[in-house]
Amino acid sequence: MHALLVSAYYDIGRGNWTHLQRSNATYADAFFGYLALLPAPRYILADEDLRATVENQVDYFDAAPFSSLPAYKYLAPTRSVMESEAFQSLFSADERRNHIEQYIPEYNVLMMMKWDALERAAAQTDGKFTHYVWADFGLGKRTQKRPYLPAPRTFAPLPRDQIVLSASPENRLIAGDAEMLIRHVTTFKEQVAGSLMIIPADKLAAFCSLARQSYEELLAMDLTTDDQLVIDMCVARQPELFYLSIAPRGLSKFNHIHNILNGLDGVQPRTHTLPVWDAATYKLARAIARWRIGL
Repeated sequence: MHALLVSAYYDIGRGNWTHLQRSNATYADAFFGYLALLPAPRYILADEDLRATVENQVDYFDAAPFSSLPAYKYLAPTRSVMESEAFQSLFSADERRNHIEQYIPEYNVLMMMKWDALERAAAQTDGKFTHYVWADFGLGKRTQKRPYLPAPRTFAPLPRDQIVLSASPENRLIAGDAEMLIRHVTTFKEQVAGSLMIIPADKLAAFCSLARQSYEELLAMDLTTDDQLVIDMCVARQPELFYLSIAPRGLSKFNHIHNILNGLDGVQPRTHTLPVWDAATYKLARAIARWRIGL
């Protein structure tokens, strides 16, 4: 397995927001505290402005304006959906305030840009890598008191011939179920974590096409959301393309990314289900699971 880490970063003004604010420095600190420490070649797609900050830490720096990327075509229709009465009626004011996927069109479009970055990385490396590993630029979030992930130990994901995703055992989307799709848009009960995707080179083109088709389906239904539900839609449509690495009991699908990147997730059945536990037992299991990976 010869894998390339792929990530991207664009400033959409989040450092100036009054709510859910994160500065460019916050994201840069997260990058240096996690992705830059992984012993693997790295590709970054970003504005030219970011070059001086990260160029010495990446093998491929791809400078391109946000407006030049294929995903940018979704900005106007995404804004139109967000401003529609039908879409706004799905949420309370407090719900919209706490979920930027419901009122910041640039954010949702940036999430769709992940597939643009993957395609550009594959084209620029001309088949040099067997797998392309999407990892969010701020994956580590090292600036928080409780980091999103512990400092990386190794980079040794298990070689698989399917697209690997970190997933929870519940909330799986059913293909073609419009009511369930709307419910997932409003409740954020996605099964997968969009922060990590490990894509075999021969599956990349199909995945990118499927993701765009899925987001366009949402827009046609006057819906919009982030990449995680889009990936759920892809899994529902073509489950044979994907391997869902299920987080162990007590560990979130986001923290489970650490296990996947370190090759510690083993071989698990895709149909794994979580038993009903009492609150005290679940709390203990969560504490043990987090302790085992260093959180």
